[in-house]
Amino acid sequence: AINANGLHDLSMLGFPTVIVVGALLLRKRSILITTPIAVICVEIVAFADITGITKSDMAQKTDAADALIAGVLVIAISALLQLLIIRLNESAEEARKNEAMQVDANKELLSLQANLENRILERTRELNEANTFNERRAANFEAAAQLARTVASFRDINKLLPAITEVISNKFNYYHVGIFLNDDTQEYTILTAANSEIGKRLLADGLQIKISQTG
Repeated sequence: AINANGLHDLSMLGFPTVIVVGALLLRKRSILITTPIAVICVEIVAFADITGITKSDMAQKTDAADALIAGVLVIAISALLQLLIIRLNESAEEARKNEAMQVDANKELLSLQANLENRILERTRELNEANTFNERRAANFEAAAQLARTVASFRDINKLLPAITEVISNKFNYYHVGIFLNDDTQEYTILTAANSEIGKRLLADGLQIKISQTG
């Protein structure tokens, strides 16, 4: 600049360019170094113009006001960059906070989803258990109703008791059903009806068990 047009030379744009590039690469701390150096350099060029060191016609037009304005412009550029960097840092910090909040919100949603799925599974299990219980109760009621119809349809106890063992075996899914009746002396209980092959053999053998006997 001193060898050309002084403060009015295009090369003077290098000073704010240095400040901008330094701020982009090194952030805020570079401004504290590059700005004073740039201001000093600008004022040196202005001093060279004013004192006649720079010989060009453009340099001869430089006065103290130009020197002051050039220095103020460099400082203003530096201040604007400083504000811009602060704003960018605030925006970045806000973005990080929003990201953290979003992560927390996603975790909470996942937790709620997991809890909801667990509740649905638990509710489904309870409904299945309730349905199974109701089906079993319905089957028991049906068996009881059929048993009642069986009892009502027989007048002969010798036919009634075997029929009861068959109904109970079929409806309640028992392999062996036996009916014991106590004798008149209440000393023995006697197998009176049975549905299974083994039970029928025991019935034919006249199985009776002493009431006080365990087994």
